Amino acid sequence: MFKVGDLVKQNSNGVLWIVFKVEKCTYSYLDYSVTLRRATWTKYGHGGSRVCSPSYYTLVQRPDRRKCG
Repeated sequence: MFKVGDLVKQNSNGVLWIVFKVEKCTYSYLDYSVTLRRATWTKYGHGGSRVCSPSYYTLVQRPDRRKCG
């Protein structure tokens, strides 16, 4: 299961996204959905986001939360 802050790659075209929100789904074929924001846009609110099935993405990197602070 993806977590907020994960960097993921879209399987179809290799575009990088950051997981912004993870929500449980009520659809029988999908346990959860993710809200993603394009990783290449640096300003909040600029670019795009999408809600999608996590099966279309591959985990690239998970932030190491132990290094924060």
